[in-house]
Amino acid sequence: MRGLLADWEAAALSPRALRRANSWGLPGGPVDRLDEIVVRAGFGGPQESDEADTYLLHLVRLAATDPLAAQIVLHRVLPPVISIARRRGKRHKGGIEGALGDLLTQAWFVITCYPVERRPRKVASNIVRDIEYLEFVSGTRSRRTKVDFIDHGYFTSAHPGRSITGVVNPPDADEVRNFLIDLKLHDVSSTRIEIMRLTCEGWRGSEIGEHLGINERTVRWHKATTVKIAREFSGSLRSDVEQGAATSHGDAA
Repeated sequence: MRGLLADWEAAALSPRALRRANSWGLPGGPVDRLDEIVVRAGFGGPQESDEADTYLLHLVRLAATDPLAAQIVLHRVLPPVISIARRRGKRHKGGIEGALGDLLTQAWFVITCYPVERRPRKVASNIVRDIEYLEFVSGTRSRRTKVDFIDHGYFTSAHPGRSITGVVNPPDADEVRNFLIDLKLHDVSSTRIEIMRLTCEGWRGSEIGEHLGINERTVRWHKATTVKIAREFSGSLRSDVEQGAATSHGDAA
């Protein structure tokens, strides 16, 4: 962390780095300090901002080939990454410091390889979620499954077992991918995740029950319980992000 901040301070004081950043032609015109770019990308601001999200997307696109852009994006998402390290550090062999070090290493990969064309919305949230998922979940999965997509509202508004055909609002790919990843991150059982995944594909409750060897009533119970869990951790994640942004507001370093 000390090295990360030292690198940032060096870049922030470098006229050459500032000239390079201003040569990118980002929205809003030139800046006088690199910190201004981080703030424009949403640092310390409201959780949902289309303007900041679009700005960050430009940065992430540049980050694939420009280390300075990647460094700026990393500082943009640093507060929620630190919040994850605090939470994960309780069970990490290296404590909070060890968890943070692992997350920062993973963050560089996520930022420079982010699929900007496929996931152009909610960029900061997607990056933070991918960092935690790849560092603490994906490497320990017993098997890989095809992830399909559905909007969060589908689970709360649709009748149990209802096919996605006829849902008023079409499923959003990123929202569903994130929903399923969040379930895994919060230690939801593989059975419940599989039920939600199959529901995403349009399976009815009776079909899911037959496939998994359980009755339809049990399927409905698992769905209801999973939705309740999701509502709880969604509020917790939102608090983590807002708290991280608030404690770092006004100081992008």
